[in-house]
Amino acid sequence: MRVDWLDAHQGTVTAVSGTVVCLAVLLLVIAVARGQAQTRVALYGARPVPRPPEFTTEEGGGLRIVVPLANTSPWPAQALAAEARINGRRVDGGVRDATLFGGVPGVPIAASACRPSFTWPMGVLDASVELRWSWRDGAGRHRARWQGTVRVPEQALPPGR
Repeated sequence: MRVDWLDAHQGTVTAVSGTVVCLAVLLLVIAVARGQAQTRVALYGARPVPRPPEFTTEEGGGLRIVVPLANTSPWPAQALAAEARINGRRVDGGVRDATLFGGVPGVPIAASACRPSFTWPMGVLDASVELRWSWRDGAGRHRARWQGTVRVPEQALPPGR
């Protein structure tokens, strides 16, 4: 009586094929879940983006950096929070628990919708700035980050006599 290889290893072949099928189903479920999350973001997602930073003066003579945030989506960004780090150190200012409403298609977005401001360190002319913001919308909770180098603009000299 001759025993075939498949008959001798039937248990191993069954286990391996079952594992492969389970992994394929798991990967399919993960792909569908990610696709649904992307669809929710596309349908209900807010998109707060930073505008170019500006400088303003404080009452005490210091500087503040203002980074306007605008929502490029018609859906509101709720529980918006923004913080900044200048040269790696967290600075005072920002926003907590704000709502940033979106724009209407075809109408320019007002940059003054949300204008978090942060204390600029004394004596620093150019610095590495990192802005972090988070929000909640119809698609869930999100985080974003912008990093760049910002230089204090040179002030015009007063007119001579």
